[in-house]
Amino acid sequence: MHIFTVPIPNNSNPSVVRARWEGEGVKYLEEPVYHGNPIGNGRSLVTMDWGLDIVDHIRAASGLETDIIPVDDLSMGIPVGYVEVLVTRKPKTTKA
Repeated sequence: MHIFTVPIPNNSNPSVVRARWEGEGVKYLEEPVYHGNPIGNGRSLVTMDWGLDIVDHIRAASGLETDIIPVDDLSMGIPVGYVEVLVTRKPKTTKA
């Protein structure tokens, strides 16, 4: 299993490629947006605005299945929005 979190701002729309590497540098397809980063210059370029179709991207790239588990628990200080946990796993196989 691979358990991870990733912002999914396009949860009702398809994922959008914001930037990609072409030739010798970055080609911006959308206005640049950066996340904080504790190393380097303190910022990381956002290359994708993920949608719920992230599970399709993962399946196409790896053949693995992914579940999205929303986390919304105000008693733990976790408000709704951009707080999804993704769990990727190998599909079950049957022995012959």
